[in-house]
Amino acid sequence: MRVAPDGTAHFTDRSNLQGAGHAREVEREVSQTEQWLDAHHEQSNAVDMKMPPVGASVVTFDMTDWAMRAAGQDPYASQKLKLLDATRDQRAQIGARHREQQLVQTPALVRQILDQISRLPAAQRASALADLWRDCDSSRFGDLARTTITSYVRDHDILTAAERSALR
Repeated sequence: MRVAPDGTAHFTDRSNLQGAGHAREVEREVSQTEQWLDAHHEQSNAVDMKMPPVGASVVTFDMTDWAMRAAGQDPYASQKLKLLDATRDQRAQIGARHREQQLVQTPALVRQILDQISRLPAAQRASALADLWRDCDSSRFGDLARTTITSYVRDHDILTAAERSALR
């Protein structure tokens, strides 16, 4: 599972048909297990009893996985739901931090747009500012953006008095 900066979870299912690449992953895991056992002076029957390589590619195929996918079902849905439930609080915290970071960055982003608008020809500035104002929603972000627009227009004098009164 991959968690995006806003806290949403994204799953990527593994392929149902796994070939030599999967075998290499298993070999690597066994090797890491053997190294850990050696380092900790432990013994494992599973590692000691592994079969010698046969010289052929090993391919695995899960018939239940295939049948469920063919029927339009997700064979891993219950595991995914358990993982989502187990990580809900952490993902909510990640999302809240992301929204706070966005809120902090909102004035700077709006000022960048306003700097670009201030470089437009005088005839286009008022309509561009009106469009930017209308794009602000009624959320905390929109309120902060409108406050930034108002203070920028007042401090930078990019509109005439008539254009300023028309925006209100």
